[in-house]
Amino acid sequence: MKPGNVTTAQVILWIQGALTVVLALVLLGMSGQVDSSSGGIFLVFIVLALAQAALEIAAAVGLGAGRNWARILAIVVESIAIIVAGLNLLTSGGGASGGYLCGSLVGIGLAVTVIGCLAQESARDWCNQDA
Repeated sequence: MKPGNVTTAQVILWIQGALTVVLALVLLGMSGQVDSSSGGIFLVFIVLALAQAALEIAAAVGLGAGRNWARILAIVVESIAIIVAGLNLLTSGGGASGGYLCGSLVGIGLAVTVIGCLAQESARDWCNQDA
């Protein structure tokens, strides 16, 4: 039976993946309102968001099947998310709105939760079924 900590990580990854797809779609919708000099960077953000969503969803699916590659992928993706969110907070220069700050802190909290869940021995045992 799948441990609860793996289920928790899996649910968070599904939610993150879905929200990241929504973000990419919003960015795509906004891309028509961006001047041509910024259009390229907008496209890069859309592609990166879709890649992140694909990795999160792949990790969620793999965790459900007890695959160790999925556990490692999730830990790597969430570690990168923590680093990026931390850098964004540090470079915002104090000008970040309350919503931005709250969203970044929630994202960091979710990433730390996923890593904590998947670092436990029961998660390692579950994900070593394919070994």
